[in-house]
Amino acid sequence: MPNFEPEFYPETDDHKVVIPQGFASPAEDDLDVPLNLHTYVVRHRAATFFVRMTGRAMELHGIFDGDILVIDRSLTPKKDSIVVALIDGEFIVRVYGDITKEGEVWGVVTFSVKHHKT
Repeated sequence: MPNFEPEFYPETDDHKVVIPQGFASPAEDDLDVPLNLHTYVVRHRAATFFVRMTGRAMELHGIFDGDILVIDRSLTPKKDSIVVALIDGEFIVRVYGDITKEGEVWGVVTFSVKHHKT
């Protein structure tokens, strides 16, 4: 089951977080706000990029070839963050603590979006 952090739920006017519980009443159908994935995955609009993962290097971390990665360049990586780094002129995706060569962290991966074949 996904673990959603409270900041992803809509805030009220008094800045309290509303966390839905249970099943919604059918009478509340008119209150539904259309889901906009962008509002859930982008925290810093000017510093966020979307890229498509190629290769199998991150499969042990749940990131697969073809996944779309959401990268935030404004974040500072922490131990075990998934990052995009520029090493020897090439972009790679790795765990922050696993980068062994000199390189520049380009951004922190905050989400990955998968395509499930239908």
